[in-house]
Amino acid sequence: MSKVLLILLLVVWIAHPGVSATPSLRSVADVQRRLAKMEFMAAMMLQPACVIENGFDYVGNDLKNVGGTVEFCCGQCYTTPGCKAFSWSNHNGGTCWLKSGRGQIVVNPNVKSALMLFGQPLVCQLQQDIDYVDNDLARISATKAEDCCGICRGYLGCRAYSWSDFMGGSCWLKSKKGQEVYKAGVRSAEAYPTGSGGQTCTLQADTDYVGNDIGNAYSPTPDGCCQICKNMNGCRAFSWTGLNGGTCWLKNLKGNVISKAGVTSAQVYGNPPPTCTLENDIDYVNFDIGNAPSADPILCCSICKERSGCKAFSWSNHEGGTCWLKSAKGATITKPGVKSAVV
Repeated sequence: MSKVLLILLLVVWIAHPGVSATPSLRSVADVQRRLAKMEFMAAMMLQPACVIENGFDYVGNDLKNVGGTVEFCCGQCYTTPGCKAFSWSNHNGGTCWLKSGRGQIVVNPNVKSALMLFGQPLVCQLQQDIDYVDNDLARISATKAEDCCGICRGYLGCRAYSWSDFMGGSCWLKSKKGQEVYKAGVRSAEAYPTGSGGQTCTLQADTDYVGNDIGNAYSPTPDGCCQICKNMNGCRAFSWTGLNGGTCWLKNLKGNVISKAGVTSAQVYGNPPPTCTLENDIDYVNFDIGNAPSADPILCCSICKERSGCKAFSWSNHEGGTCWLKSAKGATITKPGVKSAVV
């Protein structure tokens, strides 16, 4: 594409008598720089994705309605200013109800709904050794936890599930996620995108959020990263640098914070609950493989996941907060102020 545009540019220069037939090296370099930025932006452009929620209606927040199939609704929402979600019903042979937000979710067997997302939707991501407490709808036999996702989506009112080896394997279908607790051998997940709350997006100058990157996108200014992050499923924070004319480094949570000149950061949504369920006042003895600073014990979970061989951790307030990374849980002892978890 770059070569074609450069040739066209040369033709324009030659065709106009008032323009030099030989462009300056500076002009060519400027065109190449602009083309590189355009290609970078195209590569980073996030595609819309709509995960259809069978049997759920998003109440209120209507912008307008158009006729069509449920698959047609996603594209209509994408091209409608302000549309962030839709519900579909068989009204008049099929109607897309385009909405400014998800709003309240109610069970309705005749309606299908979806959020307008960008990037790969993070759904049915199994959490190891985690049980979602209560909110049970039914138990369905399944030999593998991976089978529960489709089973849940096909069961009216199901939005989350836990799997255990009970009776050869069981999906415990649930109306919502509810409280997380540690339970060895149980695997749990949500069947649909959750949406996020606690929106902030207050810019912090000369501040970098370390790690937890899930992607990047072009923006000439840091404030543009806020909307980009909102439009990317799973994004909760970002750091912006001047790389390539301006780059948003999109993150799935706000991690450790450091001072860094020229970097601007913000938290768009509050951090999610930990995927590692913390045990308060419990210390895992031995099996240490290293340590890392962290003022927040929740962040030890991500730190452990990024460390080869790390399967568990204990956190203490040593030197302002330290994650003690471990290859196994091992024996436990009671120790006030210490928090531990299996990853």
